Amino acid sequence: MNYEEFLKYCKDLLKKKENYELDGENLTVQWSIGGVTGGSCWGDSKLQPYVSDDIEKEFISLDIILEELKPQISYIQYRNLYNKLTVFSDSTDGGDYYGNYTNYKTKTISLKGLFDYMSEKEWLE
Repeated sequence: MNYEEFLKYCKDLLKKKENYELDGENLTVQWSIGGVTGGSCWGDSKLQPYVSDDIEKEFISLDIILEELKPQISYIQYRNLYNKLTVFSDSTDGGDYYGNYTNYKTKTISLKGLFDYMSEKEWLE
């Protein structure tokens, strides 16, 4: 299997499973980690930082792909793959006029990186 076939396979599989973590050629999940709230047009409220109750999201799409292409993967193999390929980043929604904003944590795995890793391990036919 070459990369173009792998990419098409993954896109078709995730579409069939109604999984929407695919962003172009990346698996991406995002969750809120906090921000600032309290700003208003009246100016009488104080901005208050907050920490979100959201928990870190799991890569359901990665599980779906591996379940199809490498169902016998061990936990250690999965953790090694996850730790090598996952990229974490932080972002903000830009805020509003009153100073309120939300911070996000994002984790991404490139499908090209996943393909290369799986090819190197000889997990693809």
